[in-house]
Amino acid sequence: MAEGQETSGVVVGSATRRPRASRNWLTTIPAYVICGWGVMFAAAHLYWLLGGTLGLPPGLSLFAKKPLLVIDIIAVPLCLIATLLALALVRPWGQRFPRRLLLVTAWGGAALFVFHAVPAIPDWVILALGRHAALTPMDRFDLFLYEPWFLVGGILFGMAAWCFQRWSRDRDADT
Repeated sequence: MAEGQETSGVVVGSATRRPRASRNWLTTIPAYVICGWGVMFAAAHLYWLLGGTLGLPPGLSLFAKKPLLVIDIIAVPLCLIATLLALALVRPWGQRFPRRLLLVTAWGGAALFVFHAVPAIPDWVILALGRHAALTPMDRFDLFLYEPWFLVGGILFGMAAWCFQRWSRDRDADT
């Protein structure tokens, strides 16, 4: 059989390409929002690494607290990797990666972000009931900025993973 010859509706040889399953643009929104989330989070961590203090509790210095410094050093590339993963879920070049790898990492990222925020939920409930003692600046930073950011990221990553899972399953069923 010659290269590129058609056999029962399937092109054989170098011209073989997967048909593209149609994708509703609404199903790509969570992945693109995650891209923005990752870039903003990476930018904030980079800003803090460079000595910026906006958004941090008063008097907090990353250079005085080595664990926070290490976390920021690690967070910048991880946030950028999360951004690339989210793009891989919706861009054509992402189809080069195995579906299972993308799904495991996307669902894993969603779980990691949500589980990071879960310990703050009892504090949110106590605050809502008005039974919390006075909050330190670090408590306010954690409860009102940092942990909600992780929770939103986890929910969005879960939505992006779910949309990709449905679309890629339908795409694979079309082949």
